Amino acid sequence: MLFTAGTADAGLRLDVFLSKQLPDVSRSRIQAWLELQGEKISRHIKEDESISLHVPETKPSNLEAQDLPLEVIYEDNDLVVINKPAGLVVHPGAGNPDGTLVNALLFRFPGLCVGDEERPGIVHRLDKDTSGLMVIARHDKSHQTLSEAFKNREIQKIYRTWCVGTFNQDHFVLKTGHKRHPTQRMRFTTKCDTGRIAHSAFTVLSTQDKTTELRVEIFTGRTHQIRAQLADIGHPILGDTLYGGPTIPGFNRHALHAEELRFEHPITKEPMHFQIVNKFPELGT
Repeated sequence: MLFTAGTADAGLRLDVFLSKQLPDVSRSRIQAWLELQGEKISRHIKEDESISLHVPETKPSNLEAQDLPLEVIYEDNDLVVINKPAGLVVHPGAGNPDGTLVNALLFRFPGLCVGDEERPGIVHRLDKDTSGLMVIARHDKSHQTLSEAFKNREIQKIYRTWCVGTFNQDHFVLKTGHKRHPTQRMRFTTKCDTGRIAHSAFTVLSTQDKTTELRVEIFTGRTHQIRAQLADIGHPILGDTLYGGPTIPGFNRHALHAEELRFEHPITKEPMHFQIVNKFPELGT
């Protein structure tokens, strides 16, 4: 690709100029292309300068496309919203080389190669045994915009859960530290003064047999955020044995569901709202 800088472009950084010419491509990807051809990304361009950009051929993912059940709630040319079942891992990794959501997405949407090669289309994730709504990017511009929206806390994420015990208040907020547990490396802890911040708001929906149903809005997206916060205040999630939750006969998961997503469409800017309620009838609630 060959571009010529105009009068108004003089003095712009090289990557900024090219981002203006290629609005559907993320700046990070443009920077990666410039690095491949040995260009200084931060240099300033001159009026009438001709700039050549070599775009590498897109390599298809080496991951296997697999015909797995996939509940698509919404799709357009820019994004997909799915309802992930409990038990499904989001992307391949140690111990899970295939049979993941990504493998299912590659079968349903051939050619998906957006973002990380090992996590095409993924802009956020849910734990294996957490069910619920996820949004998937279908091209680079969507991936960039949605990733930034998650990073800037512009996407509303609401969960439903059942936990041990009852509360003396109908609403409470937890703003805690968050880091990996020092001795139990599969877990995270909020009992720390260092590390990142985890911020959640909890609303009591109902109580039954010394358990509580909660609506949880999270403002940060830390790994195991809700699970660790509730466990550390003595209210572990039902079925969450990793964090001390009780086992429930016939219920082989933890009672946590991502039930609502609100965000601005990355391309059309229209407000998007999706909701799938799971009251965990298996628990007899």
